[in-house]
Amino acid sequence: MMRRLAWLPAAAALLGAALHPAVADAPGFDLGRLVIVDTPYVPAQGQLRLSADLRSFGGREDNLYGGLSALYGLGGPWAGLLRGTVGNKETGTTAGGVSYPYGGRDVEAMVRWQNPRKSTHAVELGVCTPGGSQYNGTYLTTQVMVAHEMPTHTTLYFNPKAVFFPNFLATFSGGICARATDRLTFSGEAGGVIYGDNIYSRLSGTATRTETWAVRACYQPHAKDDSMALDLAWTNALGPTTATSILAGRGGASAVMLGIHLKR
Repeated sequence: MMRRLAWLPAAAALLGAALHPAVADAPGFDLGRLVIVDTPYVPAQGQLRLSADLRSFGGREDNLYGGLSALYGLGGPWAGLLRGTVGNKETGTTAGGVSYPYGGRDVEAMVRWQNPRKSTHAVELGVCTPGGSQYNGTYLTTQVMVAHEMPTHTTLYFNPKAVFFPNFLATFSGGICARATDRLTFSGEAGGVIYGDNIYSRLSGTATRTETWAVRACYQPHAKDDSMALDLAWTNALGPTTATSILAGRGGASAVMLGIHLKR
């Protein structure tokens, strides 16, 4: 799957380069996150960014997940972030007949700090409270976000993240975002587990690991106003929280995602 998707980030960058003259004076598109990647964006004091998405999974996951996120500028380099994911609570069965839960919800509260001397660098620290899956309780979460702006309106993102579950889980995610016109951007993202496991194997009956990925088109209806943006994406990540952006659909399942971003 990852080999089949490898050409998409490059295609997004090439499209942005080809249409470079059309976007020379266009405003930025940073909304605080892509699909699985958080970005170092911090809103101005008192400014609120709201995001919502729906992910319809087929295959063995066969579930509908809804996500909500609120990013609020606290002043200076600080922002507060509250977000959550919810899906139907389901029960899967391994090839050996052992049952295990999946789906459910995850709620996360975080504080984001952006480096005052280098706005392309930020860190997040928070807690999540999953329920309905194999984890129930309160756990620490953390992320590091780095953006690297390139010519032709293209930005690279690097986003290592971790969840302090009883079985510690850490990944390194990255993405590339290319602005094709003053209203349209394309992005490609991927994340690999560097410690722990992020999916339950039906065949072995044990936890194992797989990549998460996403490809996305983001449309801004008003070129001079970033108060609204619309997403259409294809991904195998379950949701927008730190934990659910690491967890993948069972059995290689993927989802069509529809999203909206609002600024108030």
